[in-house]
Amino acid sequence: TAHSDSDHLIKAIDIGITHYVVKPIDLKLLFSYLDKFKKQLFIEKELEETRELFESITTTSLSGIFVFNEKFTYTNPEFQKITGFSEEELLNKSFHEIFACQYQEKANEIVQLVKEHKKLDDNFFEGKISTKDGLEKWVHASVNTIKHKDDFIGTGSIIDISELKNLQEKLTRQANYDNLTKAINRHYFVEIYKHEATRSDRSQQPISLIILDIDHFKLVNDNYGHNIGDYILREMTNKITSTLRDSDSFIRWGGEEFIIFAPETDLKGASNIAEKVRKSIEEYSFKEVEKITISLGVVMRKVDESLETLVERADKNLYKAKETGRNRVVSE
Repeated sequence: TAHSDSDHLIKAIDIGITHYVVKPIDLKLLFSYLDKFKKQLFIEKELEETRELFESITTTSLSGIFVFNEKFTYTNPEFQKITGFSEEELLNKSFHEIFACQYQEKANEIVQLVKEHKKLDDNFFEGKISTKDGLEKWVHASVNTIKHKDDFIGTGSIIDISELKNLQEKLTRQANYDNLTKAINRHYFVEIYKHEATRSDRSQQPISLIILDIDHFKLVNDNYGHNIGDYILREMTNKITSTLRDSDSFIRWGGEEFIIFAPETDLKGASNIAEKVRKSIEEYSFKEVEKITISLGVVMRKVDESLETLVERADKNLYKAKETGRNRVVSE
């Protein structure tokens, strides 16, 4: 340009001129500017290609990808699909808001670390998020903090693992609970007993066990059929578990024989539980069966006593209850 006044140069800058050379031309300066501009074009091209690559990866990713400071600044389509929120809605949400109540403290800790420009010690965790529809989903989350434009931001991804969690819970139920009655099964109870016995030996707190079975249950099956027998087992389980305390466990030991396991309970307390259970079954109206009663044997665990010995002693008391007329509690 032949123009050298400041007004003209300001106007040139306003319309997008990045460099200028004033006549007469200084070739060295001209080529210097051209070289700088070429490098700038290459940088812009690389940035555009990087942006396109990032968008390609995130838009096709099966993970929900996000960027946040305190609020979300970027979310990919999969993240929007998992949470049920649109991109616009998420841009107005804080990171911790999408997590279910019991996991918001963890999310707040992460946000605080981002604010303090600190790295996360534990980048992976599992938790529940609350979707737009109010549903809760299990997610596996990976979060990191990085420096970006002289500031710290949080980046991460989530994978919906709800189906996996449901399957795990189903397999756990199948492994630990009786298929018919949904009471705790024998295998799982052995593990519970080991844990509680160790705790009892350490704390000197008492443990008691009640064994029970249904009086004349064979006659029920013979007279009414096994379907009615199965119904009675299920219904009795529901009735007894609703009577017990949260700390008690109800176990199907085998056939019509069940165990009530009562941690931190002495013999007198366990006998009271047994009598309450006995009475609740005696007074309960089972469909198609006139009356159902149960007999119960109660014992309190001795120091270092094994489960086998404890059950044997309880079984003897159960036998006494049956010998002396059934529908009663015998304890020692």
